[in-house]
Amino acid sequence: MACIITIKGKISPKTYLNLIFLPLAFLGMSILPIVINFGASAEQSLIYFQVFQTTMCVIIFNEPTAYLDPKHCRILLETLDVLHQSGKQIILSTHDVNLAYGWADNILIIKDGKLLKSGTPEEIFANDEVLKQADLQKPMLLEVYELLFEKGLISKRQPKSIEDLRCIL
Repeated sequence: MACIITIKGKISPKTYLNLIFLPLAFLGMSILPIVINFGASAEQSLIYFQVFQTTMCVIIFNEPTAYLDPKHCRILLETLDVLHQSGKQIILSTHDVNLAYGWADNILIIKDGKLLKSGTPEEIFANDEVLKQADLQKPMLLEVYELLFEKGLISKRQPKSIEDLRCIL
């Protein structure tokens, strides 16, 4: 099974791989000593946010959007963006290609504990061979874009979100 590691920030993917605790994430072990429930009450969410405002400079999440409804998924991603803007580096492990494509600055594709490919979302999801090796598919938005582009209905600029696609159309 392949794992997609998404990175929000400008530190090189190789630097993240060299972190001592990253292999623990691949084993499904918890990195942070707290249970994070972004479907929680406003008070609990505030407590979690305050915890993240500590001196930690790298925060790792393993499948943070699993089992979340769309509203809480959006809240979580907005929170992660705020954390990133405050100087935190965010590492997110996921199997959700749609999330990885739209959210990450850099992506690492890991299969059987080995790095298959690293790069920008555009580079990763343009590589059909790597996707095949990793048993992954292209994000839905990218599939739609490619169909529209093939039919001459859209420009060469790839959208990263539905809002981007609306602007292009």
